[in-house]
Amino acid sequence: MNPNPMKHAALLALLLSSIIATAQVMSGGRGTTPPPVAYASVNQLNMLLSQLEQVAQSTTADLSKLRIDKWKTDSSNKRQVQADVASIQRNLQSALPEILNQLRASPEDLSATFKLYRNLVRSMTCLDRL
Repeated sequence: MNPNPMKHAALLALLLSSIIATAQVMSGGRGTTPPPVAYASVNQLNMLLSQLEQVAQSTTADLSKLRIDKWKTDSSNKRQVQADVASIQRNLQSALPEILNQLRASPEDLSATFKLYRNLVRSMTCLDRL
């Protein structure tokens, strides 16, 4: 199977834009206390976050199948790509689940949404270099 990082990056971007749109809808009125989040919005957000988890798992699996040691390129390029892959895998296995749990715990938290956005942008940037 030939992994397609661009496909995963595009799917991550689509999921991210949906999450941001949902967060903006949920944070519409800014008073002293945030309004309660609509049940349908929370369900939609949880569905998007579950899809994002599935994409992260399949991306991690695809990255482990790259066999960078067999690439026909110089050793410094191989080391850089291996470092990028290790960084992405650490992010997808450690940092991302924590951020997703924070967002699930408080779906109205716009800062958690942007934390997820920045995390995904960094991951996509590394994936683009592969």
